[in-house]
Amino acid sequence: MTNETIIKKWRSGLTAMQVAEEYMKSHNKEAKVKKEPKINKKQAAAFVYPIIYEFETKDWRKK
Repeated sequence: MTNETIIKKWRSGLTAMQVAEEYMKSHNKEAKVKKEPKINKKQAAAFVYPIIYEFETKDWRKK
């Protein structure tokens, strides 16, 4: 899932935790194919929250 997809889902009305859960599901589906370790909700949230925060605060830095 790309950063743009994460922002699009968040802007469509999902909460950050719901976006993190969707990210976790998509990552774990890919990890199963690649035989990599799966992630949990906390790890997915740790990836998603900074992306949303950066998107929200990028206009603040210009002012």
